[in-house]
Amino acid sequence: MKNYGNISLLELGKQDFDWFVRQAHRETLQNISERFREKFPQLRRLEAYNKLKINLRLAIVLTENLRHAIVHNKGIVSDKGEFIKKVLKDASLHKNQKLLERHVEFIKTFFRSGEHENTITFLKSQLT
Repeated sequence: MKNYGNISLLELGKQDFDWFVRQAHRETLQNISERFREKFPQLRRLEAYNKLKINLRLAIVLTENLRHAIVHNKGIVSDKGEFIKKVLKDASLHKNQKLLERHVEFIKTFFRSGEHENTITFLKSQLT
């Protein structure tokens, strides 16, 4: 059984709740998302082409990374360019040159400009 290591079905039924919690914590969002894509092949297409006109895989990865920067670094990234590269790589979008600029511009909308360009913002119009 791929998800539970080398445990048999008989042993699986004997495990306590904490064991299942530990197994669940071993799964990452990337692993879970990839499993969904395997089960539902149309999901890959819908992630990229949908009525929102937003790449949903990018939106999820961006949200994870923005949240991390907000919680752990007070909403400031050390290097916006490196942050953008990491997000695109984590979303597996760093090789698609056709859409790359569009994705970069989307990510940049969540940052201030000028002197505070490494600061995350969620405001439509910037405060001066």
